[in-house]
Amino acid sequence: ARPSLITQKDITIVLLDINDSPPLLDRYPSPININENNPPNIKL
Repeated sequence: ARPSLITQKDITIVLLDINDSPPLLDRYPSPININENNPPNIKL
C-alpha cells in the first residue's frame, strides 16, 4: 500500500489589537487549504 499523500497541520494565529475594537471574523475556527509546492514565505 502507498502512504497517504495528505497532511494536516493545526496552527494558531494571534491577532494584535491596533484599534481597541474586536476583530470581525466570519467564522471561528476558519479552515483553509494550502496547495502543496508553494514557494516559501507566501502570504495567506
